[in-house]
Amino acid sequence: MIKFSQLGDLFLNYFAYGSNMLSERLVRRVGSIRDKKVGYLNGYTLKFNKWSRDGSGKANIVPDESGKVWGVLYGMNEEQLAILDRYEYGYSRKLMTVETKAGKKKAVAYIADEAPNEKSPYDWYLNFLVRGAEENHIPDDELERLKNTQNQIDPEETRRNENYLIAETTGENAE
Repeated sequence: MIKFSQLGDLFLNYFAYGSNMLSERLVRRVGSIRDKKVGYLNGYTLKFNKWSRDGSGKANIVPDESGKVWGVLYGMNEEQLAILDRYEYGYSRKLMTVETKAGKKKAVAYIADEAPNEKSPYDWYLNFLVRGAEENHIPDDELERLKNTQNQIDPEETRRNENYLIAETTGENAE
């Protein structure tokens, strides 16, 4: 696990490429966020090959020489990352180099421990990614790719409705 002592910094960049791109989702999980920047990771591609305990596919990044994954960098402290670790079950932290308008930045990203075949994400989960991409002005071609991702309806209506509600409250706690 990446520790702050390895980097000599009080805050570390976290690279969100999945549902945590949506700031409201992340704020509800770890509290206030800081230093939000859009960036991309070269040499990886976005897949939905992390199988969730809820029966759906979740976002993951996998090596791909010609790939590029867009996401959001958030400044976080070790306590916030420890909280996020509990949400990111089945993922491990990896230190990556992310390109931003301000240049290259070191950041922690979560990569699935096991990544079998792709599985369709639930509609509400994909909505977090689409809303996060819209909120952060991710390039249009990537936004369209997300919007066109095959997904499935969550059979658990309560969970589905609760998660759509979170996405609809975006902006109340952002920035």
